[in-house]
Amino acid sequence: MNSFEIARLAGVSRSTVTRVINNYGNVHPKTKSKVLKVMEENNYRPNATAKKLSSKKSNVIGLLVIKDMDKSSPSFLVDAFFGPMVDTIIHTASSRGYRIMLDITEENDKNTLNLFHEKSIDAGIFLSWSNMQPKIKEAVKLGYHCGVIDFDFAIDRDDSIVIMDVCDKKSAYKATKYLIELGHEHIGFITGIKSKRCSIERLKGYELAHLESEIVINESNLFEGYFNEEDGYAAVEYWTELGKMPSAIFAANDKMAIGALNALHKKGLRVPEDVSIIGYDDVILTQYTSPKLTTMKVPVSEMADSLINTLIDKIEGREDVRLRKTFTARLVERESTAPIRKIEKK
Repeated sequence: MNSFEIARLAGVSRSTVTRVINNYGNVHPKTKSKVLKVMEENNYRPNATAKKLSSKKSNVIGLLVIKDMDKSSPSFLVDAFFGPMVDTIIHTASSRGYRIMLDITEENDKNTLNLFHEKSIDAGIFLSWSNMQPKIKEAVKLGYHCGVIDFDFAIDRDDSIVIMDVCDKKSAYKATKYLIELGHEHIGFITGIKSKRCSIERLKGYELAHLESEIVINESNLFEGYFNEEDGYAAVEYWTELGKMPSAIFAANDKMAIGALNALHKKGLRVPEDVSIIGYDDVILTQYTSPKLTTMKVPVSEMADSLINTLIDKIEGREDVRLRKTFTARLVERESTAPIRKIEKK
């Protein structure tokens, strides 16, 4: 719904609608009443539209958090991984004179793109594990720049889309290779949801490290989790029941690594003396576990800072900006990993 349609339904000119929106006094009361009634009946938002008609930037960027219906969907604002990302986005935007307007919806919500249709923002950032490709395409078609970070869905290359991503395959390869270099060959992997792109890529990295080292992967070493502590705990119970506890465990995120760590403690297994464990993300809690958790640090703040700066550069008309950047996680070695113990033969 736009001002042209309001004018048509009210039987007036578009300029009359504009005058009503801006509360000018040169509109007959009956005409004004008729236009306002049409606006109300069609849920038309005049204030946001007035900004559009005056062609003024709002200096507001929409942060669209779209939650899927899966139990794995994180609470982005309090999540140990996504929380710092949101914090950086808000801080960096503020330093450049922009505000962030937060809108949290579910993937099947028909009002997901309200901020775009209302013309109340200059650009939008999508945070979601759901497939937002159709929504992003629609926003771009409406004339907006959009940004995504650590996304889990396919993205078409477009001059209006800024993308910050992690090379999960390379990062998971580095984590697995590190364990292999410590002498571990029986490495359990808690994969995360196998339907998720990030899980698939991390599994590929795990497999590649084994392939290059000519180590055969036992299928019993793989356990699918849902990126939460409970599944890390369940993985240890699974290997305990099988009687095939790995000498090292690689968890596809820190939450599952912490869950596995707690299960190992409960079963009387020492970390790293009996089992080494490494996580992925480097959330702040990993510095306070016992022992402190070795992990792969995803540069969340750097990614978020680069995303918002690039998006603002695009809003302000800069052409010489990189629209897509790929980051790699780096190893943070703490206390939960060690070389495999060599058992002397008598």
